[in-house]
Amino acid sequence: MMAMDASRHLWTARVDPRRRTYAAGLYTHVRDRWGLFYDQPIVLNERRAGVAVEGVEQHNRADDQIRISLLAVDTHGVTNVAMAIAKLLGFYLCPRLRDLRERKLFVPRGWPVPESLEGVTVRRVSIKAIEHGWDDLVRLAASIRAGKVSAAHAIHRLGSAAIGDPLHRAAEHLGRLLRTLFLCDYRPSRTIGARSTPFSTGANRCISCSVPSMADRWPMSVAVVGRRWRPSRALTRC
Repeated sequence: MMAMDASRHLWTARVDPRRRTYAAGLYTHVRDRWGLFYDQPIVLNERRAGVAVEGVEQHNRADDQIRISLLAVDTHGVTNVAMAIAKLLGFYLCPRLRDLRERKLFVPRGWPVPESLEGVTVRRVSIKAIEHGWDDLVRLAASIRAGKVSAAHAIHRLGSAAIGDPLHRAAEHLGRLLRTLFLCDYRPSRTIGARSTPFSTGANRCISCSVPSMADRWPMSVAVVGRRWRPSRALTRC
């Protein structure tokens, strides 16, 4: 994400916390081989999960584009609701979580877990909540795919103000399960599985994510490069 100077009279302008001047944000999506494929203006100081999902969906919607199957984001670019909606839209968020409290394993209530994992396990997933709101979740994903509503707007409306709504509960609990699956692949191995690696590019910082061990559970789309097949991944600037 980049902050660009803007007039204080611009509707999307906010005070940049770093420079203390009015600015508008620009959120950029980058391929794993440094090709920019989508960017969009954003409001500073707001969570970026919605715009992260929106960029990939806008790219994947075009018939002549190579579909993105994995998107690497930082903690600001992911919520449980965003992970659920991304899954329904056909790609996966790979978050690089900052705090240890974000790395809990959520399992259904009454689910048995090994004693060694009790300290990091939270039984706060309701399968009934997912089933109850599943039809509405599918309708929402279909509306986003059809262009009736943007993913950014939908995820923004399903924020903390929507707590208690059946649709929010279904997306929240499904996202908890998906986050747990991701963390199970993220933690075990340093050489395979999900690994987020930060690296610098000029003044900006990017995050790359590779998830080969998810191939069986999460089928990845592939792109033809010459005669070689490789999974299509993307990262976001933050």
